[in-house]
Amino acid sequence: MVAVGKEQWESDGALFDSLAGALKSLGKGGCRAVLWHQGESDANQADRTWTVPGPPYRANLGRMIGDSRLAAGWPVPWFVAQVTYHVPGDEFSPEIRLAQRQIWEAGLAMEGPDTDALTGEMQERCGGHFSADRDG
Repeated sequence: MVAVGKEQWESDGALFDSLAGALKSLGKGGCRAVLWHQGESDANQADRTWTVPGPPYRANLGRMIGDSRLAAGWPVPWFVAQVTYHVPGDEFSPEIRLAQRQIWEAGLAMEGPDTDALTGEMQERCGGHFSADRDG
């Protein structure tokens, strides 16, 4: 991803093309839903020149959901999780949480899980990922 203006970024589209290709190959009704479980690594960076504020995050995510449905040729259901945990000391990003909620409220996606609610050692050790406890 490269910056192309104030609060504007551009990617090579490879990840979207992969998603669109998978949705097309599955055909109409070929998947139950897409779960968007992402937020912090594209939106909340220590280097503020790489930070995407809430409004463009919401606009970009909304556009991606719409474009994925166009590419698939049918209204693929989406879930958008509340996920903004970044690093200790930067646990939540209210702007990104609001943007994710606005996607639900606009009817673009259904409410996904709130993985910011996962706290404690596993979040710190594994960055909030769904990883098995390596000690037990």
